[in-house]
Amino acid sequence: AGAWAFLVDGLTDIGGGDPIPTLTTILEYHVTPGTRLARQVLATAGFPTLADLDIRHSRGSIILRDKDPDFRNPRLVGPLNVRASNGVVHVINRVLLPVNL
Repeated sequence: AGAWAFLVDGLTDIGGGDPIPTLTTILEYHVTPGTRLARQVLATAGFPTLADLDIRHSRGSIILRDKDPDFRNPRLVGPLNVRASNGVVHVINRVLLPVNL
């Protein structure tokens, strides 16, 4: 309960009183249009998200670079290329942050 209240308070502060737009942006930042297999993600320097913010990636690494330089960047971890009815899921070890907190 305490962790939930902390998250809601933080999202409410960032969202200017409403946590939903900020939470929506964070969730949409984890979804890309189209289907990208892990090899396609690893071969590119960046790709778009549903949040209209690109995720940057260092070619040849498994690290995704988000918008907050002060936190450790997430990286791809297994399982990769998990087929879903509407695309492909890749597991990461941290939350991608679409803003510099």
